[in-house]
Amino acid sequence: MSRSVAPVLPPTPGVELQAKLALAEVLVASADLPASAAHAIAWLVEHAGLQQAFVAVREPTHQNLLLVAAHGLSSTAVAGFAVRRNDTAHPLILAMDRLEPSYFDGSGAWLAALQTGGFHVIPLRAAAESASDGVLVVGSAGPDLSPDAVWMARLLGSQFSRLHQRPTLAGTRFNQERVLLYSIINAVTDPILLTEAEGKLIIANTHAEKLFSAPEDASEGWRRAVALNKLLFSAALATGAVGHHSELSRRELLLVDPLEGSDLLFELISSRARDEQQGTYVVSILRNITDLARAREEIEESYRTLRVAQAEVRDERHRLDLIIDSVVDPILVTDQEGDIVLMNEPAERMFTLPAAPATWRSAGSGPTARISPLSCRTC
Repeated sequence: MSRSVAPVLPPTPGVELQAKLALAEVLVASADLPASAAHAIAWLVEHAGLQQAFVAVREPTHQNLLLVAAHGLSSTAVAGFAVRRNDTAHPLILAMDRLEPSYFDGSGAWLAALQTGGFHVIPLRAAAESASDGVLVVGSAGPDLSPDAVWMARLLGSQFSRLHQRPTLAGTRFNQERVLLYSIINAVTDPILLTEAEGKLIIANTHAEKLFSAPEDASEGWRRAVALNKLLFSAALATGAVGHHSELSRRELLLVDPLEGSDLLFELISSRARDEQQGTYVVSILRNITDLARAREEIEESYRTLRVAQAEVRDERHRLDLIIDSVVDPILVTDQEGDIVLMNEPAERMFTLPAAPATWRSAGSGPTARISPLSCRTC
């Protein structure tokens, strides 16, 4: 592991000034530290092309650095993040106390969660003479640092300095658990939603957002598909609330794929979560059973085809019985060994005992059979 001052690339015109201004307005209006960090990382991912990044801050009431926002980290890495504030030998603490960003080549094992080969640690401070409130860590394949990340660190430093003077960090110690929660539900391949009893969305993982939310630049068809999915989902929740009295209910829900426009069949599993202060919420999980439904339709079609074929065979057998029965000469159907398979009534009188019923009977079955008509020549 090597530590060095990371060179800053010259500004590029790839990021528009309007996007920076819009983010600054959002941060000014925000009074929540974790939300500000989450907005900042989302902005870097969208405009700077970063694949992995996280923000860790100092909290006076907590002995460790708190992970308040992350992108591209696994749930294991989020849960296992633990850096003590007083560990002055830790590389992250050393980099946080420097004035300039630091680059690490990734050879150390203390931050194996970033799989980019290297990473930059940028201290968050409002001014050069002020103490650092935290760090912005971004993954990088080389020692060159994006100027957007430096600009974002300065903006976050000013934001955190402003928020530290307000009593808004009382719940910051719980934010690492919230980041872990989002990381867990986003790792699930099925859409997961937390809604109010009326169907208003509160929390959704990334797979659910693809079905129930549309970006600002989405097409009209995408927006209509999302609106239809919301309507169908709310109707399914309302139907479940009226028709089911159990805590856990299951039913099928047909939705639309906003990107492809195809039908998607889900099994909606919903359960009520009650809170004494906030009221009742509904946790819903959508299991994609589109392939299972198609397989079921194919099996049902195969059964229908089989039943039709059996009916045709029975009709053919009945016609054959009528044809053979209409002949006055004895007729025998035998297999290759000579065992009788089928015979008409005149043949039964010749080859069966009088006590046997005079009906068509099958005496055996085989792969092939011979029909032997016996013509009467005595008359």
